[in-house]
Amino acid sequence: MLKPSVVTALTLAFAFSACGGDDGGPSKSEFIEDADAICSEASDRAEELARQGFSDPQNPTPEEVLAIVEQLIPLQRETTADMRALDKPEGEEDEIDSLLNQADVATDRAEQEIDTPQEAVAVVQASDTPQDPFYEVNQAFAEYGFEECSE
Repeated sequence: MLKPSVVTALTLAFAFSACGGDDGGPSKSEFIEDADAICSEASDRAEELARQGFSDPQNPTPEEVLAIVEQLIPLQRETTADMRALDKPEGEEDEIDSLLNQADVATDRAEQEIDTPQEAVAVVQASDTPQDPFYEVNQAFAEYGFEECSE
């Protein structure tokens, strides 16, 4: 049985517009703020998918979990692409690109690990553990300063 916190972790795990700044583009904090807004919107969309996709959110079936995860993979790819499209702070481009590349690798890994309902449940239950495909990238995003994008 999946607990509500696991469902929330699932939606946040898959979940990741900069304002123009001075001559050098946005500041790091402006970039983080705008990227976190993208991740927050993606998280809201993921939670809505879960609400609509689970007949009993307190006890979703493995098949329902797989169906939601299969919808979250493209949402994660879209979120990463939206972040990639942001203007990056001058001098931070390589680090941000590296973080986004790590997110792509984690998404690919998650997609490869989830072929059956039982595998989807296992990945969800591993959320926020070293077995979570997004564990390391979430830590890297947190170290950079993201809040929403590191959950």
